[in-house]
Amino acid sequence: MKNEIQRWACTNKKCNEFLKFNTHGVEIENNLEHNNHVADEKRSLVRQKLSNSVKRKAVEQLCERPSKIIHSEITPGDLNILDTKDINLFPRVYSLLV
Repeated sequence: MKNEIQRWACTNKKCNEFLKFNTHGVEIENNLEHNNHVADEKRSLVRQKLSNSVKRKAVEQLCERPSKIIHSEITPGDLNILDTKDINLFPRVYSLLV
């Protein structure tokens, strides 16, 4: 953003709430009310975090097998939260990158 201000938005696409921070990490504007939706489930947040890290690794390591990248990024804590349905989404996401 302008003047190196960081803007962090809500993960819900229909929500307009946001936070703004300056270059020193000091909050300069807070627009968080979240009256229009419930908070995201921990499962959804973990899946998004894992998906983003798998995509990043897939771009960096083009010769690596998708299953190896996914297994290297999953932590034991993630296995307690996610189920096989969540994990099965990753090969499809990865195949779009290659």
